[in-house]
Amino acid sequence: MSGPKWTPAQQAAIADRGGALLVSAAAGSGKTAVLTERAVQLITDPEQPVNADRLLIVTFTNAAAAELRARIGQALLHRSQLQPGNAMLRRQRMLLQRAPICTIDAFCLNLLHKHFQALDIPPDFAPADPGTVQLLRGAALAETLENAYRDPDFCAFADLYGKGRTDKPAGDAILQIYDFLRALPDYDRKLDEFLAPYEQENGFAATCWHDLLLAEAARCAKAARELLRAALADCRADFAQEQAAAEEKKTPSARAKAQATVAEKYEEAGTRLEKAAALFAQAEQLAATGQWDPLYDLLTPYVLGMEEAPGLKGMKKRLGGDHKAEIYSAYLQNIAMSIAYLYLLNRRRSSKGQTRLIAICKWIGTLTPTLIGVIERNRFIAATGIICFVLDGLYFFCLSYVQKNEQK
Repeated sequence: MSGPKWTPAQQAAIADRGGALLVSAAAGSGKTAVLTERAVQLITDPEQPVNADRLLIVTFTNAAAAELRARIGQALLHRSQLQPGNAMLRRQRMLLQRAPICTIDAFCLNLLHKHFQALDIPPDFAPADPGTVQLLRGAALAETLENAYRDPDFCAFADLYGKGRTDKPAGDAILQIYDFLRALPDYDRKLDEFLAPYEQENGFAATCWHDLLLAEAARCAKAARELLRAALADCRADFAQEQAAAEEKKTPSARAKAQATVAEKYEEAGTRLEKAAALFAQAEQLAATGQWDPLYDLLTPYVLGMEEAPGLKGMKKRLGGDHKAEIYSAYLQNIAMSIAYLYLLNRRRSSKGQTRLIAICKWIGTLTPTLIGVIERNRFIAATGIICFVLDGLYFFCLSYVQKNEQK
């Protein structure tokens, strides 16, 4: 039986002995077969053979390593069957079992076990499990933070990230930077390179981050300002519409009361939106003109929670509108649909066209908005949500009962 027919590129990858070789190929193009043939030819080279246990082949997964070892073994076995008297092939098949064909972490672990004395570590060490690693990271981070708080600059950094209440965001930022640096070769030198511009006076302005952050701040501030202006326009339109409706009241006292109610309802929202839009317009201007320090001073009180967050969050009165009517309508439709499903199930005594997966998804789907209604103290949403949840749960159990009887 003839062997595989290699393409010129594959043959070049198999026969190359010039040093480093990089092969890039798509999935299913025969990379494993080429690597297998290359290893076999290195082992059986008539002029400079390489013992199988001298080969280091690193894979991404244990399964890939086992497959590659098996393929090389099968290729050596086939050649040994063609040459029964070749003792070298039999020896290479035995040496193959000791060859380091494995993942990179398995190879490194084996290397440490062989040379533990050079690293002054105990010979019976074992890799830490993820839970232990997290505990060690947490302990190391706590000790690092405790020492860092002696530095006033770090205290300012922690206040900025934690808004003056917790140092968890600051700790998370430190761990993210640590993980990023650990992924770089020679990370100590890289860290020095990253810090070099900041150690100079006004060095931050000379970095690429200065312009990028200001451009991003200007873009975000512009987007927020446009959204707030649109919301303010909608607020004014709704105010005018409700004022017109209030003027249609029959008696002067009713009109005055309705107008006062509408004015009180929209006064806080309009003021908040105008103030927020003005804030982001100022931030956009400072960022666009490259004024970093004034922009920092403007936004820091809001980041630290010293000033009320811009927008409508925390308003005493909530605005109504078409979206509320749509929510109420959707809940009422869901109740009607659940009752209809229960009626049809009871009438037909059959689960045809119905599945418990859909029923339980529908049941669980009503839980989240119900909890939102309870948290926001919206009695209508909470009440209708609870009714939907009970009806959908009843439908699920009835459907399960019917399907169980059908299986009997």
